[in-house]
Amino acid sequence: MTGKAPSDSQWKKLFSLAEEISQLKPWNNLSEYSVFGVRLPEDNVNGYMAVIGELGQVAGVMAYIGEASLDRLRYIYSSECLLELTMLSVTFDPPESLVESDRVLADSLGFDLGGGRGIPVFRSHRPGYMPWDLEGDEAARMIIFLEQAVEVFKKGDWTGFLDLGSDDTRCLYRVPLAGGGWKDTIEEIPENPEYTKQFIIRNELLKSIWKLPVSSGPVQADLILMPAAIGGPGERPSTAYILILVDEKSFYVMAHEMMSPLPSLREMELSIPSRLLKAFKKAGVKPSMMKVLQDGKLSDILHQLGMKNLPFKVKEEKALDSLADVRENLFEIFSDGDIPGFSEQQDEDIPEEYDRIHVLKVALMHDRRTYRKIGIRGDQSLKVLHHAIFQAFEMEEMHLYSFFLPPRPTTSMRVIMDSIEFTDPEAVFPTTSNEQYDASSVAIANLGLTLKQKFYYIFDWGDEWWFELTYEGVKDIDIENPPEVIKKKGESPPQYTD
Repeated sequence: MTGKAPSDSQWKKLFSLAEEISQLKPWNNLSEYSVFGVRLPEDNVNGYMAVIGELGQVAGVMAYIGEASLDRLRYIYSSECLLELTMLSVTFDPPESLVESDRVLADSLGFDLGGGRGIPVFRSHRPGYMPWDLEGDEAARMIIFLEQAVEVFKKGDWTGFLDLGSDDTRCLYRVPLAGGGWKDTIEEIPENPEYTKQFIIRNELLKSIWKLPVSSGPVQADLILMPAAIGGPGERPSTAYILILVDEKSFYVMAHEMMSPLPSLREMELSIPSRLLKAFKKAGVKPSMMKVLQDGKLSDILHQLGMKNLPFKVKEEKALDSLADVRENLFEIFSDGDIPGFSEQQDEDIPEEYDRIHVLKVALMHDRRTYRKIGIRGDQSLKVLHHAIFQAFEMEEMHLYSFFLPPRPTTSMRVIMDSIEFTDPEAVFPTTSNEQYDASSVAIANLGLTLKQKFYYIFDWGDEWWFELTYEGVKDIDIENPPEVIKKKGESPPQYTD
């Protein structure tokens, strides 16, 4: 991945903006956890601006691009996660630490390398790659980000900044105006697009794991970022991960699989639960308990999936001693250049029903003549369907919700409420007799719905808006941005009445 290098005029502008920021020294007044947004004029992508340097280390300004990077930054669990962000950065490095290309660039732009001040060093960060030099289109973006950062830093008003350590859902944005210029606005942070796709595990695979004999002791598992960069001379070096299972007692490596996070880190993450189960299937045994690092990448992925959705018990530990020893030996092998081949996610691992459109008729239970037919992709979750229903019926204010899947069509509220429930991840209910699952971790295609099957949705447990959903199957229809209303009958009643 090698693009066109920045022009001389772009470099001059970038260094000029860096000089302004260096003089303003925003890291003296701002925490690294304080962020504001800058919206790019050409595509409305948000860059989230933050500073480093408050603790006296190398200072700099970071532009984390998109809501996916913002979410990963908010829930970061190790320094390795920085390699999983789409980010543009400028740091002010001491002259003695510069690589030759940075030294030559700074010198050509008239920077005094012996002046004892930090020299601007610009880098591009993309998931699946090591940091690399800026390309021309990235330089154009970075100029916009830094121009707006200078304006914000000059004002010295931090009102509306997002605190990364909080649960805040609003942020200050610098937004371009149609006639030119910029304005400040505080808005809701858009939803992370990575969460529209869900984990896919074939039911047949789950059933095959249930039938396996149980191991005599725990198995330790981890998803490890490889210590070596991969790529030829002049290429942007890529990263790789290895999924590894180790018997806790014997240190025996039950399975290991090396994976590339390209072309999409998220697609690799979504494949991990299936890969994990396939590894146990190949080993011919399922663990009596699987242990994972409490703050590790594998733990993070399994929490997104919902650990109780796995066919064995998972326990989080602060350290995995057996796996740590094996990991050290593996890294010694890799440092000698003996890197195994990649294992790729094969197309046949993803059944077609996850990529196709499923149609659901959503009708008001008190007036079934008023309904919306919604087309939704099979890999999208019940949480996504909830948002689609909210918009389709023109609701005004969000509330908690649940989906209920009774074993048969019914009008009995007792039967509905006692059936399997997929509920709002924000909901906290006391223990009930029915099975409860997180609606955000369940894909439509994983529900196993049959044609004309009915299930039920409640929105707002106070006013209790009940809907009856009828599954109309997989359809060959073209929807640009699912979920989408494909048929509408009846007017939406007001959410609140006087």
